[in-house]
Amino acid sequence: MTRAAVLGSPIAHSLSPHLHRAAYEALGLYDWQYEAFECDEAGLPGLLGGLGP
Repeated sequence: MTRAAVLGSPIAHSLSPHLHRAAYEALGLYDWQYEAFECDEAGLPGLLGGLGP
């Protein structure tokens, strides 16, 4: 699985996940995943450390 994301704070307004997911589906990239993570600068190390491979 290929994973991509938008990170930021605030992030709830972002249309990025909807746009990317639609594009992945249109391109047949069914094993791709796109997420939005609410994260500020202080929380970035913990977020990245918890993502796994």
